[in-house]
Amino acid sequence: MYKIALIGFGEVASSMIEGWKTAMSVDICAFDIKTQHSLISVREIKEAEYVKAEIRGCESLEHALNGADLVFSFVTADQTLLVAESAAPYIKKGAIYFDCNSCAPQTKQRACKILSENEAIYIDVAIMSPIHTLKHRTPMLISGLHSQKGADVFLQLNMIPTIVQGDVGTASSIKMMRSIMVKGFEALLIECLLAARKAGVEEQVFDSLEVSDPEIKWRRRMSYALNRVTVHGERRAAEMREVLSMLHQLGIDGKMAKATTFWQQTVGELKLKVHDKEYQQHADYIIQKLPEIEVKDYKL
Repeated sequence: MYKIALIGFGEVASSMIEGWKTAMSVDICAFDIKTQHSLISVREIKEAEYVKAEIRGCESLEHALNGADLVFSFVTADQTLLVAESAAPYIKKGAIYFDCNSCAPQTKQRACKILSENEAIYIDVAIMSPIHTLKHRTPMLISGLHSQKGADVFLQLNMIPTIVQGDVGTASSIKMMRSIMVKGFEALLIECLLAARKAGVEEQVFDSLEVSDPEIKWRRRMSYALNRVTVHGERRAAEMREVLSMLHQLGIDGKMAKATTFWQQTVGELKLKVHDKEYQQHADYIIQKLPEIEVKDYKL
């Protein structure tokens, strides 16, 4: 029976373990930095999530990694390297470290070096679609020297791995290139909606788009995109900063990626509490806030 440690316990981690438990016998524990938050209410919410998922919550990263055979890192892009550095002193020799975070290939390579020096087996993992639908069966790419070993574990956990030939970072390169399009499309939809709604031509614009490209249900896509950015915009902005890092390494300025980062961050920071309402109400709230939104430096 594998002893599995989860670093970070959000949507991805909670969705994943639902399927693992049906595949094989596993012993799962988790550590999330929110359990060390200064606010008791924040700590209690995370601890309640552990209870609901029927896993053990750990008070520290060291505690979570103690004796773990498999380690899954599910944190925001900007925390990927810090978590690898923090985990390195405590990870068991020969443990497999699955880095499932959306970040630049260069970041993955640095994390791999740190963990490999502590004799862990590092696997670059790229999650290739939203996790909440297919859960542990979401398609995933893996790359690096130990890809086959990682794929074998994934298959035992009833997951769907695809090995990408190449060094650590290859799988993440594919994911991050895709993010330019996926997150960028969301940003374009939001900018189009806000402008069209302010101009009073929203319905005509979407009618025209559906005539031009009837295969896309434009209003449904808009609602979905705005909801996802509302909930995950700040996390996605962190991912887009990693995209920019990758582009700069390739000698590309990334002007479109910069604009995408702006909209993801801006909408995410508004902390809208209207997830179940129609997208028009989301848009109206954002429009009301536009005079307060300054073009900020998001450390691009």
